[in-house]
Amino acid sequence: MGGVIHRTERKMTGQNQRRWLPLTLPMAGMVLVGLTGRMSRRYKVALLCLTLVLTGFLVACGSGSSTPPIVVTVSPSSVTTLWPNLGLAGEATQTQQFTATVTGTTETSVTWAVEGGSGNGTIDANSGLYTAPSAAPAGPVTVTATTATSPVATGTATVTIQTPTPAGTYTVTVLGTEGSVSNQATFTVTVN
Repeated sequence: MGGVIHRTERKMTGQNQRRWLPLTLPMAGMVLVGLTGRMSRRYKVALLCLTLVLTGFLVACGSGSSTPPIVVTVSPSSVTTLWPNLGLAGEATQTQQFTATVTGTTETSVTWAVEGGSGNGTIDANSGLYTAPSAAPAGPVTVTATTATSPVATGTATVTIQTPTPAGTYTVTVLGTEGSVSNQATFTVTVN
């Protein structure tokens, strides 16, 4: 609570008045000043200054209740199971659904984005459905969910697109053992 103190002083030798500007103080400061009736004026001013300094310190340090921070948590936080969308016939589109949980505010809507542009894939800004790019990026992709609240808060997740096996012919050896008997088979695999 605050109050306004107006103080008027009269000089002993005349009717001239000196007015102080209105000063807003917390109620506790006004009580302290009121209790100092027998103090000299110098000590009252010192006590008033001390009260103002302490009040400013308490306000600056956040005395009283504080607003909880806004936190955005993205789930899943990391994805490593997607391949590039090469557009081959019969190939399923490589997608991942992300969800965001917002705490610390009643406004829980978020806007989705992929950092680095479409070469890192795309994401529906409203639903959080991520679609892998046609080629594997050089490193992990960051997906971001941003709140519409003020102050703005963000949450992130990473997507690592698996690099496809380069075209070529590969030899694969399979070794099977049962007890003391071992069998080995060799296959040739061609990747186009």
